[in-house]
Order: sequence, then C-alpha cells, then structure tokens
Amino acid sequence: PEATPEPAPDASPEALTSPEGAWVVAAFDAWQTGLVEPLPDSLLRVSFLADGQMQGETACGRFDGGWGGTGDELFAGVAPTGFLGCAEEQTAEAVGLSTALDNVVRWQADEGGGLVLLDPAGATRMVLQPLEIGDPAGQWLVTRFRRPNGEWAEPLVDQPMELDLQPDGLFEGSTGCRLLLGSYRYDAGDITIGPFDTEGLPCEGDAQRAERRFLRALGQATTWEQNGDGLTLSNETEPVVELVRAPELGE
Repeated sequence: PEATPEPAPDASPEALTSPEGAWVVAAFDAWQTGLVEPLPDSLLRVSFLADGQMQGETACGRFDGGWGGTGDELFAGVAPTGFLGCAEEQTAEAVGLSTALDNVVRWQADEGGGLVLLDPAGATRMVLQPLEIGDPAGQWLVTRFRRPNGEWAEPLVDQPMELDLQPDGLFEGSTGCRLLLGSYRYDAGDITIGPFDTEGLPCEGDAQRAERRFLRALGQATTWEQNGDGLTLSNETEPVVELVRAPELGE
C-alpha cells in the first residue's frame, strides 16, 4: 500500500500564550473615541514582566505598574506619577495611555504577531507590536554627554571618549585620558552600566573635569535606544550620553 505522506511542518508563527514581553504601542483609545496613533515624536512602550510588574515609557518619561490575569484575561494599572516639565500635549498622551490600560480586561493575538487589548465591551483599547530589542554591544564613540547643570558637553578635541560594549557583559573604553573598565547589563530598553573603574595616572585640568562629568552621566544611565549607527543612553527623564558607532578599520 502507498505510504501516507508526512504532514508538512507548520510554517505559521508560534501562537502567543501570554502577553508577557516588551511591546511598542501602535495605537490606543483612551476615551472610547477611537484609536489614535502616538504623537510623531513619541515612542510609547509597555513591558509585561514575568513577576507581574509592568514598565513603560512615554514622552514624559518612564512609568511603572502591575498586571495580572489568567488565560486571555489581562488587568493592568499604571502607578500614579507626575509629569513635571512635560509639555501639555505629551502629558495628555501619557494620561490617555494610562487610562486605556486601566480599562483593559482581555488580550488577544493578531495575525502579525502583535497584541490587541480589549475592554469589557470587546472594544479595542490598545494595539501593540513586538519591541525589537536589538543589541547595544559594539564599539562606540562618545559624541556628547550631559553636565550636572543639564547642558551638553563634548569630549575634548584631542581626547576622544570611547566605549566597547562586549557581548559577555564586560566593557572597556577611554575617558579621554584614562582607560575605563567595567561591566553592564541590559534587556528590553533597560541598561545598568557599572561597576566600573579607571586605570592610569589621574587626569588634570579640563581633561579631569570632562572625565568626571562623563563618568557621572554614564553612571546615571537606565535606558538605551539604538537608532541606526547611533546609541542614546538616558536616565529616568532625559538622555545623558550620546554615542555613534566607531568606524571599522579601513573605512
């Protein structure tokens, strides 16, 4: 008798079994007036962590909260936060995002690997797409860093600052006048740089001031974002170090 052919492997994407993960907000409906996209300069993010914690980011800064639910249930809430120094339009967007999340009771996957969050009436309150985490590892040149007074400063012309973030979680680099060694950890948009130390004779004058300000800014970094050949390290409210990928040898 003829052998029964083996069924073809399923090439469809793996079905989501949980909303856990890091997501970019593609659209949301705060007041049941229809879905709206984020403002042009906003990157809205939401991460549902394994321990029931929720983290995210708006143009007004980072936020925390919690989530839970079984099966296709999903209940989420943003911890109260202030928007000091945030523009009116961005504040309204951040409040709207929080309101939309507060009204969510259920989730479902869409065909493109995204997530749709629904309210009790079955209306879509948020559309999420997977956040491409990427990798900050590589050799980077510091283009500028934040001074304690909030103004930007650049490395001295003849003393470039560098960071070589290695895949094993260690890094080395230069403060412009001394060797810099340390470790770092990162995940979906979050980063911790340190502990780190310097080696070599102490810097003097302008080089010493530049090194001190750079190391202070580096130690404040809590998030990272890669954009093409650029890497931005930010604290809870604003960018603190900006870098550009170092050219390959021979370029």
